[in-house]
Formats: sequence, structure tokens, C-alpha cells
Amino acid sequence: GSALILATADAVSVQGAERTDALLKSWGVEETRLIINRYDVKAARRGNYFDIDTTIDRTLVQLIGVVPEDKALTALSVTKKLPPRSKSLAAFGRIARRLQGENVSLTHAMLK
Repeated sequence: GSALILATADAVSVQGAERTDALLKSWGVEETRLIINRYDVKAARRGNYFDIDTTIDRTLVQLIGVVPEDKALTALSVTKKLPPRSKSLAAFGRIARRLQGENVSLTHAMLK
């Protein structure tokens, strides 16, 4: 089987993702992929979060996509939908396309 592991780029979540990957593999899950959620470029540059490469290196899980920090995500629990031009909606679209085997970028240019 396969599984997606969702983590934010903070130390506790990254450690949890690493442990989740090990547990899933012990259960026979052959393929795991990492989604970095609510990634904040500015916070990573300030040292408040890991950067994308460090997050991957610490979890040891192959990256499938990055969802940027987006105020629309906070409102999602109430509105039940994302605005068509939201950064997170575009990221979810890239992840879905990659899961279907398309060759699309892992991240939006603004996350680099």
C-alpha cells in the first residue's frame, strides 16, 4: 500500500512524521510521501521553521508537495470552500496531479 504523511515544518511535527513513516513501514506500507502543510517561507528564513530541504532530510520521506501558509485555510472550516485563486488550492491541485503521475513542480515558485 501507500500513504501520505502530512507535517508542518516545525520540530514536533517533523519528528511525528518520521515516526509515522517508520510505523507505516512496519505495517507493510511500501510507499510513503510527504506533504509539508502551511509552509511559511518568511518564518523558515527567520529560523522559526525548518526549510523544505531540512524537513525532507529529517523525515526521510520523499516529498510530494508543499501547501503554503494561506489565510484561506483558516476560513475553510467555516466556508467549506477555498477561493479559486488561493495559494493552497493551487498547491492541492499540483499534489493531485502528481499523485496521478503527471510531471508538475513540487512547489510554487514563491516557496523557493
